[in-house]
Amino acid sequence: MASALYNIFKEECLTGANNLTTVTIKAKLIDSSSYTFNAADQVIGDIIGAAILAESNALGTVTVTNGVLDTGDASSTFSSVPAGGTGDALILFIEAATARLIAYIDGFTAVTPNGGDINVTWDDGANKIFAL
Repeated sequence: MASALYNIFKEECLTGANNLTTVTIKAKLIDSSSYTFNAADQVIGDIIGAAILAESNALGTVTVTNGVLDTGDASSTFSSVPAGGTGDALILFIEAATARLIAYIDGFTAVTPNGGDINVTWDDGANKIFAL
């Protein structure tokens, strides 16, 4: 599965409903053997609980430039991730009452939680976290 944006998020971007620089964005570490990406999923509650291994702290210093979403060079941390499962995908979401899904991100080396912290450093390439 390639990384992708959720349909409702794309729709809300086109109608001006989302400004990612003014909301709190977090990530969920996912075991994709328990979740299959569905572009029609809308909120974090649509994700099967067993698929979620951990939740990150808020992404800091979010910027949008030329249609590219990025954060500061600091990595996101998943603290004290309990053992079990394999983290091989991330789901970005807006932390709010709706917990709107933003993006499904894969294509990185899977991690095996062992009770410690897991740090994610976002790509510094041209597309950063993702580009529209």
